[in-house]
Amino acid sequence: MSILSERSEKKLDTNAISSSISAAVLILANNESNVIASTVESVRQALDPQDAIYVIADNCQDDTAHKAAAAGAIVLERQTGAPYGKGAAIKWLVHQSWEQLASYSLLVILDADNRLPPEFMSDVKAGYPDDGILQCLVLPVEYQGSSLSTLITLSEIHEQKTIDSIRTFLGWSVRLRGTGMVIPPQLLKLVADEIDTEVEDFAMSLLFVAHGVKIRRNNQATVFDPKPSESILASRQRARWFRGQMLAFWRYRREILQLIKSGPNGWAMLDSLFMKPRWLVDLLLTLLAALATRVSWLLAGLVFARVFVDLLCLAWTIMVSDERTSFLKAILHVPAFIWMWLRGILLAFRKSSWLRVRD
Repeated sequence: MSILSERSEKKLDTNAISSSISAAVLILANNESNVIASTVESVRQALDPQDAIYVIADNCQDDTAHKAAAAGAIVLERQTGAPYGKGAAIKWLVHQSWEQLASYSLLVILDADNRLPPEFMSDVKAGYPDDGILQCLVLPVEYQGSSLSTLITLSEIHEQKTIDSIRTFLGWSVRLRGTGMVIPPQLLKLVADEIDTEVEDFAMSLLFVAHGVKIRRNNQATVFDPKPSESILASRQRARWFRGQMLAFWRYRREILQLIKSGPNGWAMLDSLFMKPRWLVDLLLTLLAALATRVSWLLAGLVFARVFVDLLCLAWTIMVSDERTSFLKAILHVPAFIWMWLRGILLAFRKSSWLRVRD
């Protein structure tokens, strides 16, 4: 068989798979009138005829709903007030529109500012393993003009393409990332009542793995995700993550204990969720190792080895990347990156309403 014939046969197989699976794209939007129309238009060009776009206009005070509907989305408006956040909106959606959701094979959850390539849905359906959950590759975009955004991008690419690839090779689950999540309706319903937090991806990662559901990575299906270029916006995002992390540690203590008991797969998930930011964890581990030398050189060596492996993996990420020159230059701005994280941690302890990442 010729290479051309093999490609034609593969394309036919992919088309057959796509036509047999229906998907609903769910876009959670809170006052996103500036970006929602272009996002819906981007999603539409990636859909198969049996697919649909739903925009959940979550307590919007602008014309997000109108612009989404004009762009071709099915709009569901939630005007319930608190609790805020995507987790609460997903819980509301499952209770409000379960029959609609259950009519689809898969649900794809996106952020309001994401963009999709035309082949996205075909890649999702071709890569779906008939059980479990998929996390697509969330590829940062629009970061080149900012050293801070470039460092954020390096961190995310490192986590997904290197660290998650190691987890996948070892057969462990990867964590969900809030966008690019592909979930069958029945599995979403399984956890919907327990995810009304500020970090629904964090909660779902814990709950699914605790229920024995595998979360797999699909690096062929790509979601383009713009990065905040302003330090304060990036700090707000990290404040939301850190606050949610602290609350989740108590709220999901049973699931955390269950994962501790479950072995390497559970440990890897806890590492992925709680050992953040990696630079701070490695710094603390280095200090711990230095102190441990007074007690046990073996213990100190094991801790130092963990830090060394982290640094080696980061170096690998940089050197195999097409953007390695930009990443190496951006490393000179690490102090600004550290300050962005520290300010985010401080913001997390302030009493405030929902922290928006886009003004």
